[in-house]
Amino acid sequence: MIAFTLARRLPTLNAWLRLHRHARRRLMRAVSAEVWLELAKQHAKPREPFQRARVTIHRHGPKEPDPDGLPATAKALLDVLQPFSKRHPCGLGVIVDDSSRCIELHVKHVHSTEQRTDVLIEPLEGETDDQRTKAARSPRTRHHTDPGRPSTGAPCGEESRHHAAGDALPKPRRARHRTA
Repeated sequence: MIAFTLARRLPTLNAWLRLHRHARRRLMRAVSAEVWLELAKQHAKPREPFQRARVTIHRHGPKEPDPDGLPATAKALLDVLQPFSKRHPCGLGVIVDDSSRCIELHVKHVHSTEQRTDVLIEPLEGETDDQRTKAARSPRTRHHTDPGRPSTGAPCGEESRHHAAGDALPKPRRARHRTA
C-alpha cells in the first residue's frame, strides 16, 4: 500500500482543457516531481509496476467540481503513475496501465479550505486465471487487439494496444508532396 499527499489540487476537466499544451507539460512535470519525492521519502516505489491496483484519490477543495469533472482530476496523476515511455515521458512506473483492466479508480471530493490531494494506491492480489481469461475475452477489452485476431489473454501491459507480441509493426507511410 502506498499513501501520500500532494500539496496541490489536481485540475478538473474544465481547467485541464483550458491549459495550453506547454502549461500542461509543466504541470505534469511538477506532479511527477512531487510524486517521486513522496515515494522516495517513504521508500515506497515498487520494483515492478502493480499489475492491478486500486487508486483512491481524495481531492480537497472549497467547491465540489462537476460530476464529469471530478473523475478527470485523476488524469495527470494516472499518467505520472504509469511506466516511462514516449507516451508518458513523466512516468514513474507504479502501475502498469490506467485501463479499467488494471486499476479500480475511486475519486472523491472532500469539502475543505485546504487545497491538497490525498492518494492511496493498493495492489489488488488474488485474481484467478479464469477471471483474467474472462476479462481478456470480454467485448470491452477486444478493441485493444485486431478484430480478426483472437485475444492472447495476456495480463494487462503485456500485450500491445494494436499488435500482439511478436508481430512486426507496419511500415510508416511516406508523405506525398505535390510539385507545382
